[in-house]
Amino acid sequence: MIPSEFITDWADALNRSIQWLTSSGIYNRNPAKHVTYGGVNSFYDVKRKTYPFVYTEITAYAVKLFLNLYRWYANPKYLKLAKKSGEWITNVARYHGKDNKAEGTFAMGYDLRSNKFLTKGYSFDTGICIEALTDLYKETKNPRFLKCSLDATSWLLTVTRNQDGTFEPVYDWSTKSFLINQRKWYEAPGSFHTKLGMGLLDLWELTRDPLYVEAAKKIGEWAIEQQKEDGAFRTNIFNENTNTHAHCYTLEGLLYAYEKLSSHRYLNSIAKGSEWLLHLQENDGGFYLNYSENSHDNIKPVYAVAQAIRIWIILYKLTRDTRFYDAALRATRFLLEVQNTGKSQMPTRRFVRDPNAYGSFCEEVKEYFKGLIKIRSTRMSSWTTIFSIHALSMLENAKDVDYHSSILELF
Repeated sequence: MIPSEFITDWADALNRSIQWLTSSGIYNRNPAKHVTYGGVNSFYDVKRKTYPFVYTEITAYAVKLFLNLYRWYANPKYLKLAKKSGEWITNVARYHGKDNKAEGTFAMGYDLRSNKFLTKGYSFDTGICIEALTDLYKETKNPRFLKCSLDATSWLLTVTRNQDGTFEPVYDWSTKSFLINQRKWYEAPGSFHTKLGMGLLDLWELTRDPLYVEAAKKIGEWAIEQQKEDGAFRTNIFNENTNTHAHCYTLEGLLYAYEKLSSHRYLNSIAKGSEWLLHLQENDGGFYLNYSENSHDNIKPVYAVAQAIRIWIILYKLTRDTRFYDAALRATRFLLEVQNTGKSQMPTRRFVRDPNAYGSFCEEVKEYFKGLIKIRSTRMSSWTTIFSIHALSMLENAKDVDYHSSILELF
């Protein structure tokens, strides 16, 4: 049950955010523009009044969320949105060239400024698409979605997968080569790739192909080996620090694997990683993006806070440990503070509400002078809003003991 002191704020925030995702320019709804129709833009820049690019990974997250909304509210418009986004992934973002090493993958996105595709295919993004398209197939029975999902899985397992169970992070279509960038957490093998197991396990249930479940188990076991004694997961194989966004991705992947495989080794790792997040939480309900041994940066990632809410609610349902529930409530208050509600953050200046931002959540908050000054990002992020909608929706049933559906709805 949602605490009475902010039940109205919570409900209003949820409605605003769903309205923004489905009705603003963040969702490309013009059928005349075939190259973007159904795709979801990465973010809206309130300063420049622009959308920089259509983001394939985030479009896949949107598919999952629209399917959840359809099931929760029985409103066919959400299923229609999910199908259009799935069609964009399969028809537009999918690789259509002759390079065998790229066959089955997806472009990172479509640049709306240069009108060109971003020619990098990420294994992580592909895994997210596999899970979304498989779920869409289960709902619609459209074989095109399953075929595309299976082709993408073949690319993951035959082209990008290493002997230790890890995955090559990114393939560049233009240079026809794999890339590793030690400075970017998502361009090196890391425990966050355990989230690829979600789509693999879904396909295993559909096809009973043992290759899928074996690959999911192997990346899960490898990910657990990357966990430190205090519960934190290393950012990637080159970085001993911990990125909380990637850390949450790892926990999400392990939660899904636990639901499908019932391994208590996964559950123990999840509990340790969730406890680590508890210890990081600040008084305002948030936490920082990057942690080293004795320090952290000055960025509070709103998207990771939304992820943590989801994880903590599931852990509360699993364990009935009220610390997780209380942490989720504190983090929810943090979310409510950073949603764009049309109120000026600079009251001394004339302010006009931007309808393209109203209801969205900013990407991050930067703090200066030990938190005395806080500056919100001008990026109204689609993935932050998607994660926040899911977190706020889960809050309503946080006291229920059914954790199974909450895990299966993860994306």
